[in-house]
Amino acid sequence: LLKWKAAKHHDQEIQELVTALSNYYRKSLAKGEDIVTVMDEIEHISAYVYIQNKRFDDCIGLILEIPEDVKGCMIPRITLQPIVENAVLHGLLEKPEPNGTILIRAEKKDELLEIIIRDDGIGMEREKADKLLTEDSEGSITGSGYGLKNIDERIKLTFGKNYGLRFDSRPGDGTTVMITMPARMEKQE
Repeated sequence: LLKWKAAKHHDQEIQELVTALSNYYRKSLAKGEDIVTVMDEIEHISAYVYIQNKRFDDCIGLILEIPEDVKGCMIPRITLQPIVENAVLHGLLEKPEPNGTILIRAEKKDELLEIIIRDDGIGMEREKADKLLTEDSEGSITGSGYGLKNIDERIKLTFGKNYGLRFDSRPGDGTTVMITMPARMEKQE
């Protein structure tokens, strides 16, 4: 309905925004599947960044380095988008001039899939990065740490305790999130 109304009024920008929003929610739901392809996740991120760029005046650059042999690898649904969202909200938009780039690089190394998400945002102290996946003294996690811990736990539950997230960050030098899991080309029970 929204897209039809935008077309009726010859508003191409709203048509494109509604299409991106539709793609974003379609990829979020993934037809109820818990495991999706890397390419599905990349399409989800692309829609998210497009929407955020409309909101924040095209301040987010997205560089994708995803080889063909990785696009069909299976990963847990909504693994990458929360990490990209953290990069935007807590990295790029907190810079004095809120803009920057997010690089997503993936590669297969033998039987291992490695995905790197790197932003050139404000970064953080190593101590803070080291605590992103741990609980505080009262056993709770707050803010963006909750989403990151959730992703790490879902990867570990799906593939085993040897897989998950790692972080590298320095103040003023951005943050890198490294994700490792088995490189599987089809969904396994």
